[in-house]
Amino acid sequence: MANLQITIDDGPEPVPTALNPMLAELEALSIVAAFFNLGEEVKANPVAAQTILRKGHVLGNHSWDHLMPHTRKYSDKDVLEQFKRTQEEVLNVTKVSMLHWRAPRLEQIERLTKLLVTGPKAIFALSHCDVHVDSKDSQGVTTAAGMLTAIRTEIKRQSTRSNFRLLFHVKPTTATAFHEVLDELVKKDGHTLVNFSQSK
Repeated sequence: MANLQITIDDGPEPVPTALNPMLAELEALSIVAAFFNLGEEVKANPVAAQTILRKGHVLGNHSWDHLMPHTRKYSDKDVLEQFKRTQEEVLNVTKVSMLHWRAPRLEQIERLTKLLVTGPKAIFALSHCDVHVDSKDSQGVTTAAGMLTAIRTEIKRQSTRSNFRLLFHVKPTTATAFHEVLDELVKKDGHTLVNFSQSK
């Protein structure tokens, strides 16, 4: 059996149909998650970012607009600006300087690490916050059963690991499935939900 961390990308919109139900589930479980939010959405709904922090969770930088459609289309200068702008927006809204970051679509992690961590204009001291297991909720999977299949398959494939960082997204379909997914992983599969920590 393994320890499972919860990380949640994108958002914080939509708040009523996705963020709030997910926050309520995490509160019921007394679990600290990490939310890797988009700067443009924090700007649109600063109260949502403040609520995430007030509930005791961690905010991470996920770029300004998800570097759409592909990271490779952005220059190094533009990538840096996306993350710097998000960093400044969250600091302005919450008074918190984010320590954690995650590449949109988990693309070009090595390149982004050189820019954001080791480069002359580095923003972060910590490396990329990796994902070990993807629920596939951003790839067309909308049900608890589908997310559980994706998660269980990956956990089984990485059977030598004892700690997994799970990936979900701020989506209404994920919010609907969230309780059942986490409940099954704990009660049926015997895993333990633990607080987010990039060091584990």
